[in-house]
Amino acid sequence: MENEVWDVGVTTFRESSVHDLTWLKKDELDVVNRLFEYQEISHLLKEPIEEQSAAELTMGIGTESESVVTMQALKFNKYTKLEIVTGLEFPVFARLYQLKKQQNGDFIVHLTVHHDGDIILDDQELTEADQLDIENIVEFMEASSSTVENDEVSTQAWYDKVPCMGNGCCVFNERIFPGGPYLPRKYNWCGAKCGGGCKNTPSTINALDACCKSHDCCYVRNKSYPGRCSCDRNLIKCAAGKSGYGAAAIVTAFTIKMRNKKC
Repeated sequence: MENEVWDVGVTTFRESSVHDLTWLKKDELDVVNRLFEYQEISHLLKEPIEEQSAAELTMGIGTESESVVTMQALKFNKYTKLEIVTGLEFPVFARLYQLKKQQNGDFIVHLTVHHDGDIILDDQELTEADQLDIENIVEFMEASSSTVENDEVSTQAWYDKVPCMGNGCCVFNERIFPGGPYLPRKYNWCGAKCGGGCKNTPSTINALDACCKSHDCCYVRNKSYPGRCSCDRNLIKCAAGKSGYGAAAIVTAFTIKMRNKKC
């Protein structure tokens, strides 16, 4: 987001002790149940969870307030995983992924997303992955805690600023191809003071980067709030459908920002 401060910083970031789904409040658990029912796999909620990771993030909004959220990822089996972000006065954001093998041997991933009281996305698409994995959230954040500005990579601690959300282009630690190693990847449009406003260059590197470019163009057309509320809302919906903790972090940041801007 060229010349645009995202107004969200991190004051603390640490591993969370939450485990399984027992820590969720009733309304939050209802969201999880709704997603599993929607994909007709409610029976998996009675099965042991194979792998999980969780982190607690305290995010400062401007200089006036803070919001504490917990981010959790759970792998039920090699074909099913759940990501959830929730917190005090923060609407539940949850994504359920289910990998399905087709008769021809190809795999599709079924993604259903719940945010702020509604299912905002239900989509299926072909994928090269033959199983779903989760990465340790804290390790992802640490590996992604850098920004790129003027083509130079600089380390930036999570407790100073959300990586790329305070200043510079995002560098998210992610897989370039299914099953491959996690590597730092620089974005061209995601991040404060990143991109070109609404120009043709630089090119977008993936679908999430394209979400950020569209957000930039919307900001160009809308110079202030409340006009920019629709820009942030569309970015949230767009990023919600893109896999990875980087997309989840962007959804979280702009959900908080919208609340702060009274959208």
